[in-house]
Amino acid sequence: MRFSVQQSHYTADLQWNRVSNLKPSSSEAEILPLGHCGLGVEWRLCERLPAQMSPSSSDHGSKLRARIIFSFSENGTFRLPEANEILSKSWQPRAHLQAIADNFVFVISEPTGAKLKSTAHEALVVFKRWTDKHKLSVSTEKSCNILISKLVSGPSIKWAEKIIKSTTSFKYLGVTIDNKLNWAGHLCNLKTKITHLHQNIRKIAGANWGLNKAYRRRLYITVAERMVLHGAAVWAYPLSARQERQLNSLQRNFLLNISEAYSTTPKVALQVIEGLLPLHLKAEQEAVYVRVTRLGKARNLKDQNFDQDFED
Repeated sequence: MRFSVQQSHYTADLQWNRVSNLKPSSSEAEILPLGHCGLGVEWRLCERLPAQMSPSSSDHGSKLRARIIFSFSENGTFRLPEANEILSKSWQPRAHLQAIADNFVFVISEPTGAKLKSTAHEALVVFKRWTDKHKLSVSTEKSCNILISKLVSGPSIKWAEKIIKSTTSFKYLGVTIDNKLNWAGHLCNLKTKITHLHQNIRKIAGANWGLNKAYRRRLYITVAERMVLHGAAVWAYPLSARQERQLNSLQRNFLLNISEAYSTTPKVALQVIEGLLPLHLKAEQEAVYVRVTRLGKARNLKDQNFDQDFED
C-alpha cells in the first residue's frame, strides 16, 4: 500500500547516496526524504519490490501465486520517530512495509487468495491503529492496490469501509509497475518522456542543439541517458529481446544529433563511431552493478560472473 502524507517534516537527514551507507542494518527502520533519493531509490526498489513480486524469485519459490501491492495516500503531518514506530513493527514474514517521503507501500505475498486477503486485513488493522493514534487520515481517492497473480480477481481491500480501487499499474519512485511485471508500461512512458525531451531541445537549440559535439555528447550522457536508466536495477535485469529493441530505439535520435550524420545511417554504426554503448547494455550493466554492490548478490552479465569481492 502506498500512503502519501502531505506536508511531511523530518528531523533526520539520511544520506543513502553515499558509499559508506550502502549496507544499512536490516534491523533499522528507514525513511528516504525526497531530497536524497539518488542511489537509495534503486537500492530499495531493487531489494524490496522485485524480490517479493517477481514470479521467478527464488526467495519465495513457485508456491507463491498471489501478490498484491497496496498504495495509499495520507493527509496529515508526521515526524521521523512516528514513522519509525510503524516501520519497526514486526510484520508477518510475507508482508513488507516501505516508506519514502509521504508514501507508504505494502507488498504482500501469499500462496492463495484467501491467505492474501487475511494477511492484508491484519496488516491494515495494525496500520489503522497507527494512523488513529497520530490523527492521520488516509485519502482513499489517491490510494490503490495492484494484484500480481493468475487469479481471476483479487480480494476486496477496504479502508474505513471504503473500497481501495484496483489498478493494473501505478508509478512508484519514478518506475511504472504493472500487474504482469513485464515493464511494458514503464518503457512506454520512457519513450514518451525521451521523445518530448529531444523535441524540446531541438526547438530551443536547433537541429544540432547549437553546441559543439563535446557538449552535445555530454548533454546526452548526463541528461537523456540518466533519465532512461533511472531505476534500471529494478526493471533491466534481465531484458527481453523486445525490451532491448525498445531501449535502442530511444537512442537513435540523440546519436544523429551528436554525430550530425544522415538520417539513413545505421544505428550500430553511429554507436561505434561515437563510442557509446547501446542502451540495453548500459541498462544491464547498471542493474548488475547495483545488485552486486548494494545488495551483495552475485550476478552474471554476458557470461561473466560478478560478486561482492569483484574488483575492476
